[in-house]
Amino acid sequence: YSARELARRGVRFSVLQLVFRPLFSFIKHYLFKQGWRDGLQGLTISGVSAFSVFAKYVKLFELNRQKFTATRDE
Repeated sequence: YSARELARRGVRFSVLQLVFRPLFSFIKHYLFKQGWRDGLQGLTISGVSAFSVFAKYVKLFELNRQKFTATRDE
């Protein structure tokens, strides 16, 4: 849903976003929100959050590619 919302707003995929947004999500949850205090559970939640952001940007890549392919074929 989040990727579709980004695509609807006209956000374009970028490799830099794919690399750095998940990293920043992990840092935000693990360090700034003090996930490290929860031990393994905090590490797991931070990792899952980062993976979720990664998956969102992979889906955005797919949506942008589909849109590009559809407009190119016309």
